[in-house]
Amino acid sequence: MENKNYRYLIAALFVVVLSLGVGYAIFSETINITGTAETTGTFDVEFSAAEVTTEIDASGSTAIISADKNLLTLDVPDLQRPGSTVVYEITIKNVGTIGAELININLTGDDDPDIVVTYPTFPVGTVLTPSGLAGDSYTFDITVEWANDSDSPGHDLVFDVSLDYQQDY
Repeated sequence: MENKNYRYLIAALFVVVLSLGVGYAIFSETINITGTAETTGTFDVEFSAAEVTTEIDASGSTAIISADKNLLTLDVPDLQRPGSTVVYEITIKNVGTIGAELININLTGDDDPDIVVTYPTFPVGTVLTPSGLAGDSYTFDITVEWANDSDSPGHDLVFDVSLDYQQDY
């Protein structure tokens, strides 16, 4: 008789486990959510000002901002001797509605080995807030110098400056 009770107990446990499995299957579902996010803001950092602030043994240097304000052309036509230096003060501004984190400055055309061009690396997290808010511009210097140890004759240089930036999260 005891053996019979174990059979009923095992059968009852089997029914309970089976019921739990069926119940779980009935009430569980997989939900897939898909969609597309759109933004209505603008993402635009541009050069707002550029000027020659220092010319040492140099003359005629200019800074020209392109019409779309995304490219800056620096012209150093007359470096007179080794050690000649030109310093440009550059201001960039976020004119968009989305915050921008500054990453790097890109130079093209600065391939003269006797000319040293120096510029800052942006501190991590340098963010330009959207237009109209405090802190939406950043000013830095670019220095062009004829290397002191150069023995080649006169130098001139024209190069372009652009910016790398990404959306501030």
